Amino acid sequence: MPRGKFLPFDLIEEVFSHIAQSDVATISACSQTSKSFRVEMQKRLFEVIKLDFSLVSHSLGGPSRFRFTLDDVDGDNRAQQLVEVLTSNPDLASYVRMLCIISSQKPAAAPRDDSGTWSQTATILDLLSLLPNLEVFLFKPDSHSILPNYSLFSRALKNAIRHLLLRNRNTMECVGITAARYFSPNVLVHLPMLKTLSILSVSQQFRSGPFSNPPGVIRPMHLRIHSSQLRDYASLDNVVDLLKIDYAEGKAALMSFSQLHTLYLDSADATREVTKFLINATNPEVLSEVPIRAPNEAITIYNMQPWKHLNVEYQDAPDFDLSRLQRLTNLSMFGGLYGVPVVSPDHASTIVHSHCPWMGAILSTLPPRGSASSKHDDNCSAAHDDINNGTCQLSLKVKIYLFNVFAMEDLVELPLAPLIDVIVEKRRNGALRDALVEFVVLQCGHGHDDDEQWHADVSETLRKNESVKSSESFVDFAMVFGCTGP
Repeated sequence: MPRGKFLPFDLIEEVFSHIAQSDVATISACSQTSKSFRVEMQKRLFEVIKLDFSLVSHSLGGPSRFRFTLDDVDGDNRAQQLVEVLTSNPDLASYVRMLCIISSQKPAAAPRDDSGTWSQTATILDLLSLLPNLEVFLFKPDSHSILPNYSLFSRALKNAIRHLLLRNRNTMECVGITAARYFSPNVLVHLPMLKTLSILSVSQQFRSGPFSNPPGVIRPMHLRIHSSQLRDYASLDNVVDLLKIDYAEGKAALMSFSQLHTLYLDSADATREVTKFLINATNPEVLSEVPIRAPNEAITIYNMQPWKHLNVEYQDAPDFDLSRLQRLTNLSMFGGLYGVPVVSPDHASTIVHSHCPWMGAILSTLPPRGSASSKHDDNCSAAHDDINNGTCQLSLKVKIYLFNVFAMEDLVELPLAPLIDVIVEKRRNGALRDALVEFVVLQCGHGHDDDEQWHADVSETLRKNESVKSSESFVDFAMVFGCTGP
């Protein structure tokens, strides 16, 4: 470039805009090239903060008296450095829009005081006190971390999180608390901008607001309820209670699904009754996306060949009616086929636990396109046609997890018909625009996880299953191999 000639400012700005957010080194270098770009690049540099902290417990003086907190990870001083930078330059703290703190099992740094106990001036507390413009706050576990009750965290940490959320009440759009169970939702009612909420479960609440002067109402647009993997079947009862009006006490509900676009029920701990309640609490004029994991209790049990039912109590009755969800465009369902070895004095056999009948029963409630629903008369069909301009807009994705003990010859005979036959019917009558069934084959510890030939054999054998083979013109099938659970 000739001396004295410079690239136009807007061209340099355009080039900088294409730097990946994850390329921290380049963004940092660009923030130091010129005063003209410093502020904008610093905003990008500090926009998203993600830090690991060590989950530690400290005793309160008795065998069952202890509290959890988050301490610095041994050998990692990034959090301390960040606090020093934000303290010395508050403008940088104002640029942080998303904070993700990860509760990990990594070794903690040495205690900070002479007594060997955890210090109340931990880095995490300093960090949470510095941020004034957050839009997203995530408190997540790593893949190996335990999930304590939120009440067992130190008072200092709980207060710091509460003050962080309240300080950012007018900007906070997304809150995710998945590193602890039974999070107290009291603070959430004071976040009027909250759109996205992710939780494991919430604690029981005592309502103080009457109908005439209720406290704030939690009105998320997107809600995801994660699984704790602890088989805690009562964990979601408190979520149900938040949605109920207490007429006897004259108390308003603390949560409403009136604006909910996405309800992601990712917890198999939800009972069938809770699942039904949560689905029916949604606004059918608004809800557009429902990913749902089949409840653990929604199991049909078969004897291996000839696939005789064992649990006669489950009659494949649908728990809820999809025909009322007039604007539903994306439906995802996750369930399993589990082989359970049974050894008796006479012989060994395999019992099959299947979610397919439950999923099929739910899908059977989808109304045909262009015909009236028996529960909504012509209004339902007319509403569907008006919304979708006469064509179906509902896409279906089903994941079926196949676990462990099936022999290759068993795959051909797996009882898939209660689900796949229903999907084919709904594709034929126009209730579904498209459908994908993905088999996730989990064979941990059986020596096949990285065996390409075994993968090919499983794929070929599953496609010989009569339900799969006869429906491939209506349903897309995919195969995934792995060694982690759903």
